[in-house]
Amino acid sequence: ALDDPARVVQIGAVGQNASLTFDGTVGQRIQMKVTDATTFGSTGLNWFLYRPDGSRPVHLRNNSLLDTFELDQTGTWRVVFDPDAELTGSFKWRAWTVPPDVDLGSAALDDPARVVQIGAVGQNASLTFQGTAGQRIQMKVTDATTFGTTGLNWYLYRPDGTRAVHLRNNSQMNTLELNQTGTWRMVFDPAAELTGSFKWRAWTVP
Repeated sequence: ALDDPARVVQIGAVGQNASLTFDGTVGQRIQMKVTDATTFGSTGLNWFLYRPDGSRPVHLRNNSLLDTFELDQTGTWRVVFDPDAELTGSFKWRAWTVPPDVDLGSAALDDPARVVQIGAVGQNASLTFQGTAGQRIQMKVTDATTFGTTGLNWYLYRPDGTRAVHLRNNSQMNTLELNQTGTWRMVFDPAAELTGSFKWRAWTVP
């Protein structure tokens, strides 16, 4: 079941596959991962996720993390593990539910720094601010210590949904002239299974 402890999967004979199932519901957000697949080299263990209707949305290899995935069918989902060539061995698999992303609402340019808390593995966080074409701004993230050196991605999206900026961790965005008027959106997306808090601030530049 989702949120159970890790399962040990043993494939002991050449040519064997392994499979397991779990029940899922449309709209449910999940992550899953394989660890300790050392006997399969770097790419020798294929693992697949199948929908209840038998179609396949995911193919990963070896020790990998499936980033947050929203189930689009209700019913019994199936995971199949298929080693390459004559490989055998054991590994661990685990899957868990991911709560909704953190909606921080709206912020204003030149406000004090906002504290952003991402408390669950797989969560993102977002906020919006109003901007005007021709306005010049800077922004920065600080105190993102729990995310290592590159583990926190942060993105700035224009009102039309296109992405204007991608930075990582404790960074400062150099002066950017907004080229659209409307609601701009920040998205904060931790890598892997990282969580924690940090500060974000944005301000106008004369």
